[in-house]
Parts: sequence; C-alpha cells; structure tokens
Amino acid sequence: MAKIFFDELKKRQNKLVYTNEPKHKNLYLKNLRAKRKYFKNQYEKYLTNSFIKKCDYSYSACAIKYISKKNNLVLTLILQDYTTEEDSNTYTTWEFFLYDKFNDQYNDSKFFTSTDTAFMHFIDLIKDS
Repeated sequence: MAKIFFDELKKRQNKLVYTNEPKHKNLYLKNLRAKRKYFKNQYEKYLTNSFIKKCDYSYSACAIKYISKKNNLVLTLILQDYTTEEDSNTYTTWEFFLYDKFNDQYNDSKFFTSTDTAFMHFIDLIKDS
C-alpha cells in the first residue's frame, strides 16, 4: 500500500502549471540588435565591390540577394547566427543558397563560419552567373 502525503498533494494542486512569464532571461532582442549591427558593418565593408552594389539587401533580415535574369537563379547569403561570448570571441554562421526560379528548386546550400569566405564565395558565384 502506498503512503499519501496530503500536505505535498495540496501544494502540487495549488501550484501554477502554466504561466506567460519566462523563468529565464530572454536575450533574443539583445542578440538580434547585435546581429543586425554586425551584418551592417560587414555589408558596408564589401559595399565597394561592384558585384555587391548590384544586390538587394535587408538589414532587418540580415540577408543579401542577387537575382540573375540570364540564368533565372537567385543567390542569397544570410547571416543565420551571430553570438558573442564573454571571452570576446564572436561566432557567426552564414548560409548561402542557390535557388532556380525556372525549375522551382534549390540547387545548392552551404554554410560558412568565416565572414570573408562567405562573401568571397557569394561574389564568385555572382561573377559566374
């Protein structure tokens, strides 16, 4: 036979099961502001490049897009993740994907951890298309 502790049972019944208030500190907006600022700084570094000047960009989405009318391709570079650590290291993840508008399919998708490598890959593929 099981023992029932009525005091503990009453405490559990009176305890809230659901709440709208987070129990942890939400750093999403702080990280989002830092991510947008980092994207803007990196984009402005490469703005002198003639191929980057032809691209559409969005600071709020942290994305650069180039549409090739000749090949019906959409080349997109997105800053997926930006994190700063206490030891002053920054970790970034860039995603590049190539979309074929004519066939309505993604042809290629790559991830980069280096900003310079991501931009150089993006620029090289713009030159080729």
